[in-house]
Amino acid sequence: MEHERREARVARGRVGLGRRAFTLIELLVVIAVISVLASLLMPVTVRAIAEGQKTQCKSNLNQLGHGISIYGNNFVQELPPFGYWTLGASPGYRSPFWSETMAEFLCPNLPRNARLHKAVRCPLWTGSYTYYSRGYTPNYGHLIRYYCPDVTGKGPLSDTGSLKITEVRRPSFLMMIMDGSHGFCYSPMLWKFDSDWDGDLIEDTCARCKVQYNGGAPFRHGECCMAVFCDGHVRAVRARQWLTDMSLWDVYQ
Repeated sequence: MEHERREARVARGRVGLGRRAFTLIELLVVIAVISVLASLLMPVTVRAIAEGQKTQCKSNLNQLGHGISIYGNNFVQELPPFGYWTLGASPGYRSPFWSETMAEFLCPNLPRNARLHKAVRCPLWTGSYTYYSRGYTPNYGHLIRYYCPDVTGKGPLSDTGSLKITEVRRPSFLMMIMDGSHGFCYSPMLWKFDSDWDGDLIEDTCARCKVQYNGGAPFRHGECCMAVFCDGHVRAVRARQWLTDMSLWDVYQ
């Protein structure tokens, strides 16, 4: 009798075990379903992250545009100089640079590096931090220029520094600050695109600058970059337009 009861318990255990276990086919089906769902959700997640980064970038540039507007109101509509330069000095350049000036206007209560990081940093910037760049760069040379008392006239070094907003003929068409990969974005109005850096049959870089896209980042947000214009509005600029439409760069057009 005891032997029969023992066998009955063993049999019940086997039945219970069989009910709880998954077969290999069932496991493979579950894995396949999870893989399909992940493949469907991944592009959506990537797009959502990219849109969030673009929105953050737009917000940062809006703040920069606001800071530049405040600066202009305080300095007879002048744009901040890229920096200061004295011929024959060592080093010739000195701060404050445009980014330091804007960070001081926007985040005056933070330490220097913290306010630069907060005020003038693109969320997609992965390069090294410098005294003038956190991923944004100005329309350099043609609009934002060094103040250099030792020279006369206009150009990258000027005795008047950057232009005044009132000198810009079409402020809603002219890029002022934009996504960049370098401290300078050399304006193609002065450093003309004459070489095809990426091989797509569109001239996109001035060879003597020795930096891709003259230091800009027209493809940072997929097929576009973000820019704040001289009237203060911010929008995405398609990469092809950035590379070929000189009205985005020309102060006097």
